[in-house]
Amino acid sequence: MKRLLLPVFFSFFLTIPQTTHQFACNKNDPNTRDYLFCNTTLSYLDRAKDLVSRLTLEEKAQQLVNKAKGISRLGVPAYEWWSEALHGVSNTGPGVHFNATVPGATSFPAVILSAASFNSSLWYEMGRVVSTEARAMYNVGLAGLTFWSPNVNVFRDPRWGRGQETPGEDPLVVSKYAVNYVRGLQEVGPEGNFSNESNDQLKVSSCCKHYTAYDVDNWKGVDRFHFDAKVYFNSIHYTATPEDAVALALKAGLNMNCGAYLGKYTQNAVKSNKVEESIVDQALIYNYIVLMRLGFFDGDPTTLPFGQLGPSDVCTDDHQALSLEAAKQGIVLLDNRGSLPLSPNTTQNIALIGPNANVTQVMISNYAGVPCRYTTPLQGLQKYVPTVTYEVGCANVGCGDERGIGAAVKAAAAADAVVVVVGLDQSIEREGLDRVNLTLPGFQERLVMEVANATNGNVIVVIMSAGPIDVSFAKNNSKIGAILWVGYPGQAGGDAIAQVIFGDYNPVTPPKSNFRGSESHVASQSSLTGHVGLAMAYGA
Repeated sequence: MKRLLLPVFFSFFLTIPQTTHQFACNKNDPNTRDYLFCNTTLSYLDRAKDLVSRLTLEEKAQQLVNKAKGISRLGVPAYEWWSEALHGVSNTGPGVHFNATVPGATSFPAVILSAASFNSSLWYEMGRVVSTEARAMYNVGLAGLTFWSPNVNVFRDPRWGRGQETPGEDPLVVSKYAVNYVRGLQEVGPEGNFSNESNDQLKVSSCCKHYTAYDVDNWKGVDRFHFDAKVYFNSIHYTATPEDAVALALKAGLNMNCGAYLGKYTQNAVKSNKVEESIVDQALIYNYIVLMRLGFFDGDPTTLPFGQLGPSDVCTDDHQALSLEAAKQGIVLLDNRGSLPLSPNTTQNIALIGPNANVTQVMISNYAGVPCRYTTPLQGLQKYVPTVTYEVGCANVGCGDERGIGAAVKAAAAADAVVVVVGLDQSIEREGLDRVNLTLPGFQERLVMEVANATNGNVIVVIMSAGPIDVSFAKNNSKIGAILWVGYPGQAGGDAIAQVIFGDYNPVTPPKSNFRGSESHVASQSSLTGHVGLAMAYGA
């Protein structure tokens, strides 16, 4: 037996993934001791200038893209600048990876729902939790330190597919959300005062994306730029050569390219005298100062501030409880005719119906990672009543087949109460895909109406979506007692919905994005002639 146990013991440990971490300025490497950029007693500016001064032009060009190459002769590892954390650490960007060491991270609701809480302290705490998990993953080599979040666009047209990423249509709320979420991510304190001893070190770096290029120019009394210009479509080249484009971008202040363009053409742009090498240097200095504030050039990250964080700090009970709290605080009660809350004492049998009634990934929206766990609406309601009869009604939110409606009607007729969970998902609204109207897709409206008309019990309609839905049909049906908008509620969405329905949480917030009566109430964007649809107005 002993001879058998030994190889089994070793084979067990060989199956555990060994996560490694490369870092700059390794104190065990004698070659780094003479590099001023590794000297933590100097200013960030002096250190960054020293590093840039040691680079060749070819090396400089390779550092201007998100996938920056390593510089082995200086002990500087490759670095991926692109990581995402809109509502949790996400592997949408190439800088984050999940494996058996860290299989998932806390997934908060879509930003549009969390913003509906109007709770700035919640937004700060969400950012702090996300950055804690990000640092924990960085310390074991599974994440970067630079996160392209939050999205601070204003949700101007409710049909825009990326509205789910934003804090909504109110510029004041958007700004307050951005300030608090960024302060939480970077952990500089709720009032902007640095909470760590170094006074200017960052926990992670936040990049507020899209604002300049996506915003509309009619702002603060500015009606237009008062010069004449030609408008070019994406298919028409703006410059004669790629090097000209690189030169213009660098001179305008671009420091980082999400892609490979600067890496390919910067060297030739400098050699052909289209842009000075000093401008390239300045771009890199700015980038390296950010990494230095993050401790990237301070040696082993486990010996630095936040270095004690590890896998046990991801998906903690407290973090998951905050995800549930964020979902509850964002849920909007659109209408209630005395049907809510339901009582578990008098409600013994619920018919749960709809294409979003037992979903998982739909709840975590876009730019999501791998959640710690899921609680679906079905699982949430099963905690309150002994019998939940589930009928999908439609196979998916497109709801192009009405054959499942009959079974849903039958289940509703036999139930004490009916919960219908309808709405949208990423097949209807997402980056690059906008809606053309505000109605429920396919036969969903018919599903709701036939189910409601078949029962004498309470009927609660739950809308799972980012953009608003025209719910006038439900408000005009006297059989429908309540309407909830739950956004995309994150990993704990099912618990949040159930707790609201049964009165363990009272939703009191107004809707963040106005639920208009129809698309005729939406300011038209159809005059825009971009060939990719409404997304053209926002850059995707």
